[in-house]
Amino acid sequence: MSYQLEFPVAFHTVDCAITKKVNEEIYILLGQKRKETESGKFRFPGGFIDPYKEYYSKDGIKLKSIGDATAEDAALREAKEECGNNLELDYPKYICSHFIDDERYKNSDHSILTTFFQIGYLWGQVKASDDLAKVEWFKLNEDLFQIINPIHQTLLQQLLFKIKMIK
Repeated sequence: MSYQLEFPVAFHTVDCAITKKVNEEIYILLGQKRKETESGKFRFPGGFIDPYKEYYSKDGIKLKSIGDATAEDAALREAKEECGNNLELDYPKYICSHFIDDERYKNSDHSILTTFFQIGYLWGQVKASDDLAKVEWFKLNEDLFQIINPIHQTLLQQLLFKIKMIK
């Protein structure tokens, strides 16, 4: 069954700033999609929030649930899907929300609204998977504006501001 959207939709996504501290320096894990490897641009891992649904028995007993119950659940799922399923991560901390100028919606009334989280890396093997071809740790500072994908520059600016690295 097809459903016709009557009004423009802002699709909800999450983006993740996975960070770790090494000798008082903060590092951030960034990724590249396959089409970005030649450009040298990196992005924050992330993706769409999966619709949440609960299933109950006839007696009202919850049988199972699928999807992301919260944006935080989606952020943790996306971080692991794209950067390593065995990662142990801290609970996501909200940074900001922002519209993303995604090329898939350039000629559409629809758009993307992302919720951006900082997630502490605890341990585990980092490995690109799902949408990402490459992941790499970088020292978190203003130099990252040179390599961050333009659609994520506002997110980087907000992250640096929130942790007092930008004036």
